[in-house]
Amino acid sequence: MSQNPILRREALRRLAIFSAVTLPAALMLGCSKSPNCEDTTGLTPEEIEARKNAEYVPQAMVVAKKCDGCVQWIPPAPDKCGGCKVLKGPIVAEGSCKLFVPKPA
Repeated sequence: MSQNPILRREALRRLAIFSAVTLPAALMLGCSKSPNCEDTTGLTPEEIEARKNAEYVPQAMVVAKKCDGCVQWIPPAPDKCGGCKVLKGPIVAEGSCKLFVPKPA
C-alpha cells in the first residue's frame, strides 16, 4: 500500500522544523563547560546536614572570608567544582561558611 505523499511531505516538514528548533539547544547544552557547583544530589543526608550546620553559602557576604582564601579550600580541576577538606560536595571559590580559617600570610 502506498503512503499519501501529502502526509509524508507534512511529516518531513514537521521533522525539519523540530530539528531546527531542538538541535541548537542540544548543542549548547553539550558545549557547556561550566559545572553545576550547587548540585548536591550525590551527597548523603548527613553530608547535606553538615553543609547546613556549617552555614555554607555559594556567595560570601564578607569578601575576606571567601572559600578560596580558606586553608580548607581544594582548588578545582579544569571544568570541575572546587572542594573543601571539611565539607563534602561541590564548593565554589566565592562561597563561605562559618568554618572559615584564613590561609597564613
